[in-house]
Amino acid sequence: MIYDGTTAHTNGESSTDRQVGTSAFNSSYNDNMYLGYMYTNGEAHGLGTSSTIKQANDSFYTSVLSSYASYIDTNSGFCGDRSTLNEQSGVGTGTTSTYMKGYLRVSTSTPSLICENSNDYYTVSSSSKGNKALTYPVGLITIDEVIISGTSGGIFDGSYNYLKNAPSSYITTGNDFWTMTPVGYYNPFGYDGWYAFIFRVNSFGSFGDVTPMNTYGLKPVINIRGDVTVSGDGTMENPYTIS
Repeated sequence: MIYDGTTAHTNGESSTDRQVGTSAFNSSYNDNMYLGYMYTNGEAHGLGTSSTIKQANDSFYTSVLSSYASYIDTNSGFCGDRSTLNEQSGVGTGTTSTYMKGYLRVSTSTPSLICENSNDYYTVSSSSKGNKALTYPVGLITIDEVIISGTSGGIFDGSYNYLKNAPSSYITTGNDFWTMTPVGYYNPFGYDGWYAFIFRVNSFGSFGDVTPMNTYGLKPVINIRGDVTVSGDGTMENPYTIS
C-alpha cells in the first residue's frame, strides 16, 4: 500500500496532498554507497547508516502509521536492489563505475518482484526474512512495482525513459517522487562528472535517473497483513477500507 493523501484523488491529479512532503534521498552523490536506503562506506550492500529519506520515512511512521501497526505485515519487506550487472572487484563501492540490475530491468521491460540479495531486502528485526535492519516496517516503492502498476518501461538512455507516459495510472500524481531502486554510479552524457543515480517517477508518469541530493516527493509504502478485512470497491466514492 502506497501513501496517496488524506482524501481520494483521481488518477493523474496533481496535488501535494498525494505525498508526505519532500526529501532528498541521501546526503551526497559522489560514492556508490549513497545509492543505498541504508549504507556503509566501502561496502556494496552495507547497512550501517540510514539514508536521508529513510529517516523521513521513519519519522512519518512514528507520527502517523504507528497507530495502525496491528494492520501491518512485519514479516514482509522492501527491496532496495543493489545487485550489479557485473561482478568484478570493487563494483558497487567507492567511485567505481557501476550499473545496477534495476537499470537492465527497465531497459528490457522485465520487472521482477524478487530481491536478489538478502541485505537489500529491508525488514524489521522480528521478520524471518531479509536484512532485519529496519526499526519500523515502512519503505518505498520499487521501479519494478511502478512498471507493473502500468507505467511504461523500455528504452532508457541513462537519463529518461522515452516510451509513452502514463497519465491515467494511479501511480501518476502530478509530482515527482522517489523510488527505492538504484540505477548506478556513472558519468551520463552531458554531465561533467561521475554521480550516483536513483530512479524517480516524474509528474506525468514516466521516470528517469536523478542524483540522491535532489528533493522529490516522499510516498511511504507499507505491507498489509493477509488476514485483515477489506471493504469498498476502490473508487473515489467507495474507497477500500481496512478493518
